[in-house]
Amino acid sequence: MVIAALLFGIFMLQSLDIVWTVDIGFTLRAVLIPMLLFMLLALPWILAQFGDLRRRYWPLLLLFVPLLIDFTHAIDAPLFIRSLGYSIWFLFFICFIASFCAIRDNFQLDAPLKLALWYSAVFMGLVGIMQIVLGFFDISFFNVQWWITGKLARANGFTYEPSYYSTYLVPYWILFYYMIGKDDKILTPPMLWTGYIIVGIALVLCSSRMGWLILGLALVFQLSELLLSLIKRTPLDIHRRVLLWSSVAAASVAYLALNFLPKSITSLLFRGLSISATPGNSSAGDRFSDFKEVFEVVQSHWITGTGFGNLPHYIAQIRGSEITNLAEAESNQGSNITTEIIAGYGLLGGLAYLGFYVLVIWQLWSNSRRGSHPLSRALFWSLISMLVLLQFNQNPYRIYFWVFTALSLSVAVRPDQTCEVVNSNAK
Repeated sequence: MVIAALLFGIFMLQSLDIVWTVDIGFTLRAVLIPMLLFMLLALPWILAQFGDLRRRYWPLLLLFVPLLIDFTHAIDAPLFIRSLGYSIWFLFFICFIASFCAIRDNFQLDAPLKLALWYSAVFMGLVGIMQIVLGFFDISFFNVQWWITGKLARANGFTYEPSYYSTYLVPYWILFYYMIGKDDKILTPPMLWTGYIIVGIALVLCSSRMGWLILGLALVFQLSELLLSLIKRTPLDIHRRVLLWSSVAAASVAYLALNFLPKSITSLLFRGLSISATPGNSSAGDRFSDFKEVFEVVQSHWITGTGFGNLPHYIAQIRGSEITNLAEAESNQGSNITTEIIAGYGLLGGLAYLGFYVLVIWQLWSNSRRGSHPLSRALFWSLISMLVLLQFNQNPYRIYFWVFTALSLSVAVRPDQTCEVVNSNAK
């Protein structure tokens, strides 16, 4: 019961960036409390089963390569506090992943885990919808951005901005899609349909353009999968038929909107995506400029990197300035996490970091091909969608990203968790 409660708290609080926080130079969030308690409870099993856990979850060992590089750079880094903070933060996430895997190995968490997934996503989806509705009445409920001040808000939940909100919600929307019709005893079809619809509406209303792009690509892919099933004459159950026609309807509405909305509106919506010849595409230009600057750092520090927390120091030098405080460091960052990871950890550390995710994704795909676990296919596409969204003006150390990583690794390695397996491990 305690573990289930902590798990529920972690999922419910993981995306709270602007409420229940304390700023000490770094932002301390409420979710850290259940995460720390969860890790403390997992410690006895980690110590008792360390050898088994190490052999079973060996891909996690790859993350110790960039971690060691990060700590090495932090010792004499110009941005010592920031560099050390990021190193400790990285270690914290690795320990949380290990704790999550150890707990799931020893306790039957299928029901509380799936319910935590559903309640957290649906709650945050409803918060976003409520922000839009209240915005019509000039009521701000933790809104950080508006299309029209006092009239038309952008949903952001409790995250920093709509793009972070979409990065958090898109994987859950995709997960609900792939779980529909799987005869799951915990997440029933009405629950999955409710989550799919609420989260989908919230993603549209948040008006994150990169979120829309991923949403559109996902809809096209889902539609292609369903049409391919029809071509192969594979019988579709009622859920897949509804998904087919809802995908057709969503695609039709999007097509009509793009063709009949005033050009000024579509120009505004596409601005920053770099996929439409629109004026004032400063967002895309800024991102490309950031990419070039980080790539210059990669070229000069490609072997050992700079240390992730110290990367802004070198970006600022390229821009002809110096960083004197942590606030200035925040404005001298890249906007693509892949290049930032390679610049921060060097080629060896960057490949180890990225290799970890390649292994997790590959194992999830292998599980889904064998039909081992209904969550495997859902997590395969969900994790990929989150990694794609993180490539655009995001930070790789978002808490919800690492919670999702812990879940993905656990299911990738142990897709067939049962009471019998749990009991045998606990002996």
